Amino acid sequence: GFDWVAASFVGGSSGTFTLSMPATAFINGTQYRTESRAFDVPGNLSLLGAPTDWTYDTSLPNSSVSTPTVSGMINAITAVQGTAFDPTPGTPATVYVSLRRTPGDGFYWNGSTWTSGAELWNPAAGAASWTYSVPNSSFSTGQSFVAKSKAVDSATNEEVPSGGNPFDYDNTPPASSVTTPGAVTWVSSLATVSGTSNDVGLGVQEASVSIRTGALYWSGSGFVGVETWRQANATNPWTYPYGGDGIPPWAHGSTYEIRSRV
Repeated sequence: GFDWVAASFVGGSSGTFTLSMPATAFINGTQYRTESRAFDVPGNLSLLGAPTDWTYDTSLPNSSVSTPTVSGMINAITAVQGTAFDPTPGTPATVYVSLRRTPGDGFYWNGSTWTSGAELWNPAAGAASWTYSVPNSSFSTGQSFVAKSKAVDSATNEEVPSGGNPFDYDNTPPASSVTTPGAVTWVSSLATVSGTSNDVGLGVQEASVSIRTGALYWSGSGFVGVETWRQANATNPWTYPYGGDGIPPWAHGSTYEIRSRV
């Protein structure tokens, strides 16, 4: 049944009414129905107003970023993606994304450019599974970023966002060169191949070497018919052989091509 409670009314022949109740009167996850009726001055009772069914929800939603991954190193990005969840009885309604350029220069993505100031939140498409599109051209090689998300549910409960996913961006290829032996060089002995590398972005992770004579390639222990890239012992400078590999048995009068890559 219903308990009728007097509400405060502001108006004359028409107006608005308000009924204040403490939050403790409601239970999270419980559905309620509100109906209204009115009396005029002579005491005439109105018909019941259309009922309103609603659910009381104080549970906070949560969300997470799945792409880019935590501490990921990427060379292209077109979207930040993730998921959101809201405990029963709620449902995530909207997810917002924050993109910050680091380290700590205070620049946030506003949907079209990087701007300084307060943290900015951009609405994503979708809710339980969401996507926020960004142009790859907005990211610069060698820079670091943090992607964060926060969800708001249908009852306007707002998630307290986590620290987000830090990631590094680098779309510029590194370069390397062989320094020993030099180009078009005659040598009588060669115990070590060496070279250098450089990268304007996040740095070189690995250097490797290919050694060819005719149609054969050095495998670390012999010559084979398929090109094999052998890992060097460092990045800049680097040397070969490394990791149990041997130096090729250089043959008198033979020509060799040595290439490097990083």
